[in-house]
Amino acid sequence: ANSMDLEKFIKTKTYKNLTDKQLAYIMFQILDAMVKYEKLFVHKDIKPGNIVIDNKLNIRFIDFGFSCGIELTKDNEKCLDMGVGTPGYKAPEHYVNVCHSDPNCKTKDFEYIKKNRELVEQRYGKKPRGGLTHFSYEYWQNSDKWGVGSVLFRLANNGEYPNELLNDKGMGMFKGENVDFIEIEILRSQLRKSHHSNKTFNQVIDELLVYPPWERISLEKARGMIMKIM
Repeated sequence: ANSMDLEKFIKTKTYKNLTDKQLAYIMFQILDAMVKYEKLFVHKDIKPGNIVIDNKLNIRFIDFGFSCGIELTKDNEKCLDMGVGTPGYKAPEHYVNVCHSDPNCKTKDFEYIKKNRELVEQRYGKKPRGGLTHFSYEYWQNSDKWGVGSVLFRLANNGEYPNELLNDKGMGMFKGENVDFIEIEILRSQLRKSHHSNKTFNQVIDELLVYPPWERISLEKARGMIMKIM
């Protein structure tokens, strides 16, 4: 079957004509895959470009280059230490170290994250190396939830971004800028609420896109809620 990534799919006529049941089917598959994955590994770079869909609306994840297994090996420990992801889909807890490098980064969101930083570190453990803070497998599991929530937001809201800045300007505005600048600008911007006509879609998405990370809904619960719409 012909397939494309979700970034391309949300620009098609097929996407625009999806029923709630069809949209729920796509969302369910994403959540179902992640429920299975999180028991084995964390993906660390969830975005529409890393999910492929065919003409029967079946999806599959691709690009596991940044993923880390659950086993406590030296290689996996190094893998968990790697701070990766794509701006716009990375969870806000990733942005704090970056924001510290900018004296003008004093937004309400940043102050809230800074205030909770010690709680995040206490919850997931920290290992200072080279001045950076590194977190556990559970930390990345919750980070993946944010990525899933961001993808579901775009699917449920006509391809719009959950972040106000990206929704207004698009990722193209950052061409030629460094990643630190992108992340600081995203952090300064406001997070939007899902506004689909189906309230269950909105509830699942909004409960995945919350901070601090341990307050995010479980993927199993999110999957169960979406399954009822199919």
